[in-house]
Amino acid sequence: MATATPAKRPQQPANDLERKVKILKELNEGISRQEVMKKYGVKRSTLSDYVKNKEKIFEAFDSGKFTGKRKRLRTAAHPKLEEALLRWITDMRDGQLPLSGPLICQQADRYAQKMNIESFSASEGWFARFKERHGLVFRNVCGEKAAVDERRIADWKTTELLQYLARYEPADVFNADETALFFKALPDKTITFKGDPCVGGKRSKERVTVLLASNMSGTERLPLLVIGKAKNPRCFKNIPRLPVEYRANRKAWMTSDIFQAWLRQLDRRFSANKRKVLLVVDNCSAHTRVTGLECIELVFLPPNTTAALQPLDQGIIQHVKCRYRKHVLERMLLCKEAGREYYDLNLLSAIHILVQVWNNTPAEVIANSFRHSGFVRPDDCDVPPEVTAEDTPEPTENMDNEEVDDRRFEFLLPSGVQLADYVAIDDDAAVAGLLTDADILSEVLDGDENHSDEDDRDPPSRRRTVQEAAEALAVLEEFCVECRDSERAHHHLMGLKKIVLAQIPATRQTKITQFFMQ
Repeated sequence: MATATPAKRPQQPANDLERKVKILKELNEGISRQEVMKKYGVKRSTLSDYVKNKEKIFEAFDSGKFTGKRKRLRTAAHPKLEEALLRWITDMRDGQLPLSGPLICQQADRYAQKMNIESFSASEGWFARFKERHGLVFRNVCGEKAAVDERRIADWKTTELLQYLARYEPADVFNADETALFFKALPDKTITFKGDPCVGGKRSKERVTVLLASNMSGTERLPLLVIGKAKNPRCFKNIPRLPVEYRANRKAWMTSDIFQAWLRQLDRRFSANKRKVLLVVDNCSAHTRVTGLECIELVFLPPNTTAALQPLDQGIIQHVKCRYRKHVLERMLLCKEAGREYYDLNLLSAIHILVQVWNNTPAEVIANSFRHSGFVRPDDCDVPPEVTAEDTPEPTENMDNEEVDDRRFEFLLPSGVQLADYVAIDDDAAVAGLLTDADILSEVLDGDENHSDEDDRDPPSRRRTVQEAAEALAVLEEFCVECRDSERAHHHLMGLKKIVLAQIPATRQTKITQFFMQ
C-alpha cells in the first residue's frame, strides 16, 4: 500500500527589488500592512524587514547599481572596483561607443591595477557573475546622424507629439533641460569666458549645471537641480536646508547616475499624488532610459532637434539667465553705492538668486515657449503664428526695464562688451560628456572627501544675529520714509519685520507683551 507523501509547502517567492519598492510605496500611501501581506504573500517578519531597510532599498533602486530583478542587495568582493567599472560602462553607453566582454574585462584589470588589488583577475567566470549581479545586457549601438532635416521635425510634431498631447492635460506635460551657469562671472570676465566649453580646470569651480523643468501650462516649475564641483561647499555650512536639490562631481556635469536618481525621486513624488505625467527630454548623453517608472512616461526628442523642439530652449532658459545676470548687476551697483570696490558671489547666494528668478518666471513666458516648439494640443485653437529667428527677442529685451534702466549698467561693462554678451557668457559651456579613468576612480575612491573644501575658496556663511537684523531693519525704515515710493517700500518692509520677529525667542516676546500690559 502506497503511503501518501505530505504535500510540500509552496516556496515563498523571492522578492525582487522592484517588488520591494512597490510594496513600500503602497505602505507609504496608507494601505494597511495586513492588506499588503495578503496581496503580495509576504510574512509579517519579511514586511518588517522591508520597512526597517526601506532607505537602503530606495537608495539601491534610485542608484541603478542593482537592477530591478535582483533579489538581494549583496555586493561583490571588490565593490569599489565594480562601481568604477559600472560608471565607465555607463559612460561608454551614453557616448554611443561599442562595448564587448573582452573590452570590459581589460578595463576591469586596468582598474584593479590602478587600485592596487593584487588578488583580482577578470576571468570569464567573474564576468558572468558581474553581468548577473548588475543585470547587464549587451545590444548593438545605433549610430546617430549628424543632422536632422526639417521634414523629420515636422513629422515628429504632427504624429508622435500630437499622440502624446492627446493623452495628457497641459498641466501634466513637462520638459526638462540643463544649462551651464558661470555663477561667479562678472562683466569684466565676459571676453575671457565666452565660448569656453569649461570641461575642467580652474573655471569648473566657478560654474554649475542647472536642470530646469516646467509643465506646458507654465503653472508648475519643479525645484531646480544644481550640480556643482564641491560636495560640501563652505558657504553651505550652518545652512539647515537648501531651496534646491544639490549634487556634485569633478566636472560639475550632469551624469546618468544623477539624472536617474532625480527621475526616480520625481516619480515617487508624482506617485504619492497619484498623478501620471509626460516628461520630454533631449537625447543628451546623460539622459538614459530608466525602467520601473510608475507615474512618469519618459519621451526623448529625436536626435539633433533640440534647437527646434526643446521648449526650454525657446526662451525660458534665456529668460532665467538674463534675470540672473540682472540681479548680479544690481548687487554690484549696491556694492558701489556702499563704497565697496570688490564684489564677489558665492554659490549659496547664486542659488538663492536662481530660485527667486525661476519661481518668478511668468507662466505666459513658459507657455509661449512650449507653443513655439510645437507643443499644441489638437483642440487648442489659440495657436500663435510660427516664430522666426527674427522674431526672437535679444537678451537685453528680456531685461525688466521697468525696475532697472539698462543705462545704469554701462559703467560696469568693459569697453567693447555689450550686455547681451554678458548674458550669453556661458552659452557654449558643456553640461555633460565622457569622464576619464582618473575622474571615475577619483569619484569612487575618494567619496565625500573628493572635490570638497580644497576646491572651494568661499568662506562659510556667517550666521547673522537677530540683533543685527533688527538694526538693519531700523536703517531701512528710516530710508523708506524718504524714498519716492514709500508706501510700497513699507509694505515689503513689513514682511521682513515678521520674519525677524519670528526668530525672537518666545520668552523674550512674553516679556515684551508684559511691558505693554503695565
